[in-house]
Amino acid sequence: DEPPLFYYGADEYTGEKLSKISDEVLEIKRVLLEKYPSLHLHSLHHVSEWMLRSYGDDIGDKTSIYTMLRTNKGYRGLTHPMREVQVEGQTKYLPNFRYRYFTEDLPMGLIVTRGIAELAGVKT
Repeated sequence: DEPPLFYYGADEYTGEKLSKISDEVLEIKRVLLEKYPSLHLHSLHHVSEWMLRSYGDDIGDKTSIYTMLRTNKGYRGLTHPMREVQVEGQTKYLPNFRYRYFTEDLPMGLIVTRGIAELAGVKT
């Protein structure tokens, strides 16, 4: 066993979900700007646009978020945050729930975004 690949291991479902979340964020942006036109939200873009701007030619296939994740040279070899455990004398891997994806990205990213969406009246 070995830790699974992170972005390179993404499937089409994952790419679709990332796109949907990004669509929801842009809808939140639209609604907030409608209510509060002076807000500075110009840096909010769809994840696909961000990936293209950030990685450009390092992405081999720009067809979809799924293919961008799987063909991005910058993501090559990255694995899921895991911790090693010994099971019957063999090394196995379990998710490391103390890693920043779980301790920072979820509570300070997705959960906050969901709360803002609720306040703005945007269904997520």
